[in-house]
Amino acid sequence: MHRRLSSAAGWSMLGRVFSVGSLLLSTALLGRSLSKQEFTAYILVAVVVNFSTIFVTFGTTQHLIRAIKRKANVRDALKSCLKIVAVFSLLAAIAVLVGARYLGPEPKWTGLCEHGMWMPVWFALSAICLVAASALQGMDDFRSAALVGARNGGLIPNVLFLACLYVGFHWESLDLGSTIAMRALVQVVTLIFAIRFTAKNVRRHQIAVQQDVADQEGSLQPTTNWFLREGWYSMITQFVVLSLAELDILLVGILVAQDAEIADYGAAKSLISVVRAPLLMAGVIVGPFIAELYYSKQLERLSKLLRGVATLIGIPALLVLTLFLFFPTQIMSMAFGDAFAEAGRLLRVLALGQIVFILTGCKGQTLTMTGHQRELMGCSLLVLVVYGILAPWAIGHWGVVGGAWVNAVLIASLNLFAMIMVQIKVHIWTTPSFSYAALREAVLSIVRRPSG
Repeated sequence: MHRRLSSAAGWSMLGRVFSVGSLLLSTALLGRSLSKQEFTAYILVAVVVNFSTIFVTFGTTQHLIRAIKRKANVRDALKSCLKIVAVFSLLAAIAVLVGARYLGPEPKWTGLCEHGMWMPVWFALSAICLVAASALQGMDDFRSAALVGARNGGLIPNVLFLACLYVGFHWESLDLGSTIAMRALVQVVTLIFAIRFTAKNVRRHQIAVQQDVADQEGSLQPTTNWFLREGWYSMITQFVVLSLAELDILLVGILVAQDAEIADYGAAKSLISVVRAPLLMAGVIVGPFIAELYYSKQLERLSKLLRGVATLIGIPALLVLTLFLFFPTQIMSMAFGDAFAEAGRLLRVLALGQIVFILTGCKGQTLTMTGHQRELMGCSLLVLVVYGILAPWAIGHWGVVGGAWVNAVLIASLNLFAMIMVQIKVHIWTTPSFSYAALREAVLSIVRRPSG
């Protein structure tokens, strides 16, 4: 157990760091290579692809890991998941291609209207790679899982995309169409690796658990219906989380006429996502520890762990956010070029909401791993509805700055509610602590099992 937990933490951390870094560098290169109109069009395409990928996987990835851990037949589980991906990919492709025909003639919709044929390839193959990565995690091959799939794209596709963009940037040959096609084709290469890694591990895993499965009576049957029944809740939760993080980009794209302002907003959000990544990554790593300590009634130790993690992640993140507050124009110019200097005002506003996100720690993962995910989902849906009401009004009156303020306030509100709900339901705090015991517990959780 100790070796597997250490492997999960190490590869999850390395994969997330390099994936997010590659993604940020790719976005920066695009900001310097494409016109603001083309950059805006690409950002909107990427948002639609991310939403489509969540719909296509239908929440099956988490439950695929569950099924494998319960000694289900891996091949049957994968077949069921891939059937779901195939059917929902077809539905999503029809919706995207038909919907693109009703968009206006503005340049910001060029990516969806003129290059929409690449989008089904992009999100369908991304979904398959996510399924493969989940299966690899379930079979304890965390290295391969980090390489082929993650919410932010996986290490192989992000690094390959960055390399292709660098070549195009060097030869000054990048345009919107080639960028979208390149991103889709990178997923084809990733799929080849995903198939190879998964096939190898399935053979090894089936041999290892064959006797256990034979000895079990009434073992889990991972049918398509089972995944559909179990997955809808996870799909809704993931959809809400992504909506709060990226729906505002699509809404700004719809309501704002100036492509330059949409591009500024998308660029500022890409920097914000980098600051969010370490805490999200920490939540994935400590998730198993949260459940173990909670159900063994070691609440004091759980509090030390969560507060220590919040401190370790929070200090560097708050330093970065402080730079965003005081030097936003300089940071945007340095990252994306002088054309994006005006986005500094948006970066400053968005950073305010992220300060609350960082200071409240791993509250969402704590609620989920302790069985209180319904409260989190209910509040998330409420915040999403409020955002849908307030954001159009704010954008109509104050443009992208109004949208940024609504986003920051509601993100802060959601995270404060989740933190308070953890205190009410679990009776602990998830905020940073400078206690030596809390910091020690957080560090030791990476190298050993917390109980014992």
